[in-house]
Amino acid sequence: MGKWMEVNSEAIYGSMMWDHYKEGEKIRYIANRNGDIYVASLEWPGSSFQCKYITPNKNSAIRLLGHNENLSWKVDHENGLTIQLPESLQQESNRPCMYAYVFKMQGVPASVATSPIISVRDKQNVETEIFSDEIEVELIPGQENTRILYSLDGSEPNESSQTYSEPIKINKTTVLKAITSKDGYINSPTAKIHLNKAAFNNINLSSMYNQKYSAGGTLGLLDGQHGSTKFTDGKWQGFEGVDFEAVIDMGQKKDIKIIKTGFLQDLGPWIFPPILIEFAVSDDGKNYETVASFQQETPKEQSSAKRLAYEKKLSDQRARYVKVFAKNIGTCPPWHSGSGGKAWLFVDEISIN
Repeated sequence: MGKWMEVNSEAIYGSMMWDHYKEGEKIRYIANRNGDIYVASLEWPGSSFQCKYITPNKNSAIRLLGHNENLSWKVDHENGLTIQLPESLQQESNRPCMYAYVFKMQGVPASVATSPIISVRDKQNVETEIFSDEIEVELIPGQENTRILYSLDGSEPNESSQTYSEPIKINKTTVLKAITSKDGYINSPTAKIHLNKAAFNNINLSSMYNQKYSAGGTLGLLDGQHGSTKFTDGKWQGFEGVDFEAVIDMGQKKDIKIIKTGFLQDLGPWIFPPILIEFAVSDDGKNYETVASFQQETPKEQSSAKRLAYEKKLSDQRARYVKVFAKNIGTCPPWHSGSGGKAWLFVDEISIN
């Protein structure tokens, strides 16, 4: 913190609110009483930095705090402000600081089009949605006399992208991004949604997950998305103090070659690995045959977070139903800071090939 403040303190001391506070998740705006505007990027932007909500004064110098040379820049209708960063700063050791990078300039708030609203299943502007067969997406303009431009391949929309005219039907895993274009305005920031298609559409849980950790709903266990080592990344389902059991109905008997699943171990927030994992199959959903069993030793001390993967390869196995069971340790062990409290079990995905 001290090293960062040596470089960026002028953006902190005596700072005040500006017309805009943030742009997306990675950009923040700060002002001072002398008319200087500071635009902070919460990650290294690469060879250029783009932001939309400020138009620098015509003769404004722009510099990166801690770097003495003025930077070249331009403003256009499509991208807003683009600041070029020198090649020398692409090497991390040459950068003036770490974590957040602050650009200083003088300017005025830009006229920016309002981002479109993405609507799915009567929900608006959700980050992700899971579906089984097909889903319809509606793009709603945020203001009048605009065009909505969108992409379905994860690329950033621009003036040559498809123009929205009617609801879009999606039948495969897709990253949809959309912007608004309006005459006399800079194109809006990008709105986006991850639409994840589940491998199967019928899964039953013996215990309901905690709503704070839903992974997008029950089908989140079948959407092909693995969690990271961060339990808050939205891809984990969390179960507090109870065992986990899921039954997948594949609709008909199928050849099963591999069953896989993953659990999180992150002992600080009381997330322990299961002590027993079992895979079982059935033709009728009543009589099950266990085809794999894994014993997992309970950790005896704190360790870094990690994803634990379990897999069973099968041969000559046909079934309609697959059951995955995981035994929760129940309560945190005596050595743990949460001793006696309910332990969490976090699962991210069940894959059946």
